[in-house]
Amino acid sequence: MTIRKTKAAAEAGHWYSREADGTAMQVLDLVGKNGKRRKPSLRDARANGWVPGVTTIMRAGGSPEQLVRWRIEQAVLAALTLPRAEGESEADWLERLQEDMTATSRSAADEGSEIHAALEAHYSGEVSPSRHWGRIQAVANEIREAGAQPDIDPWQAERTVIHPLGFGTRCDLHSCELVIDFKTKDKEEMPRVLFDDHLMQLAATRKALEYSCGYPESSQRCGIIYVSRTHNTARWVEATPEQLMRGWEMFRHMHAFWTARTGHCPSWTLAAMEEMNND
Repeated sequence: MTIRKTKAAAEAGHWYSREADGTAMQVLDLVGKNGKRRKPSLRDARANGWVPGVTTIMRAGGSPEQLVRWRIEQAVLAALTLPRAEGESEADWLERLQEDMTATSRSAADEGSEIHAALEAHYSGEVSPSRHWGRIQAVANEIREAGAQPDIDPWQAERTVIHPLGFGTRCDLHSCELVIDFKTKDKEEMPRVLFDDHLMQLAATRKALEYSCGYPESSQRCGIIYVSRTHNTARWVEATPEQLMRGWEMFRHMHAFWTARTGHCPSWTLAAMEEMNND
């Protein structure tokens, strides 16, 4: 069996490994004896000592409120624009609605992935597609307003990190002073608030950066940069220390729930946690 891993950004894979040198890798997929690739499973994670991603932990609590609201809105819009045809059964109509909603969701996800990739390329010193330059400039302006000093503290994009509590993640963009996660939205006006899942993700990522990179947790400010999928606009929204503390409390309890439900706790996490506590 061949296991593919990466330190770079990847859409596939929600498991992370701790290599012999202590670095983190994201598990992409596995190639079996028949030559076919498949996504890693919990069984594979048990056998190899892998830990889940932050989003996997958070999904144990159900879908985020704003995602549920968006799905409801898409269902209503689909029903308004795809009226039931004469003689069409309810089951067939609902199937058409579901297909339309799925197509809309896939389109939004694809555009969001392209924007993330363009931002990663830009902050990695590579060339980004010209159609995203306006968005990149909007993001750069927001980061500047946040007080970043890239000449003194260079950026690192899509870094893979782990934490001995037993989780891994990729940080969209970070320095030793700022932790940034990008969220894409439609419309020109971007949100001004943070949601609970944002706070959990930011707090967990900051903890993992502290363990994997040695950045003092207290020195890192965290926030979301909302980026429009339809306009060249962006907005930085910073999490307060109190919000990050609450986010970590929510996340660690969610992690305890996920661990109790799955019974998965790699042995290396216990040793690494003890080592970290003794430092």
